[in-house]
Amino acid sequence: DFLAEFDYTLQYKPGKANIVADALSRKSELAALSLAKVEITGRIKEGLEHDPMARELVNLCTQGKTK
Repeated sequence: DFLAEFDYTLQYKPGKANIVADALSRKSELAALSLAKVEITGRIKEGLEHDPMARELVNLCTQGKTK
């Protein structure tokens, strides 16, 4: 009923010609990748806090004492 309020025409476009729709159809895939990236980044940060060598490297980098 909602769509009946609008004047529109449906046109078929094959996959290669319909790039915008393809990008939008992959939106959920991109969201899943973003969530995984956030989770992995958090795990790396937690690991860095418990790894003495990694902690020292982070300190050297933040102090600008790297080559």
